[in-house]
Amino acid sequence: NIKFIGKEAHHVRFNVLQKNALKDVIAFNMRSAFENKLKDGDQVDIIYEVTVNEWSGNENLQLKLTDIAIR
Repeated sequence: NIKFIGKEAHHVRFNVLQKNALKDVIAFNMRSAFENKLKDGDQVDIIYEVTVNEWSGNENLQLKLTDIAIR
């Protein structure tokens, strides 16, 4: 479920499945890397930084994307 987010929709939020665990991924200012290129079910290799997402008083771990390669 790939979603373009932010005021001007320049950011991307999606989930990846890694070792049977669903992980939240955020990609800041990377819309052009995803638009019309990545679709649900694609296998990818990603480089990321683990960060804490704080929103509306809630905190959860997320992966902040640095780079992606679609297989």
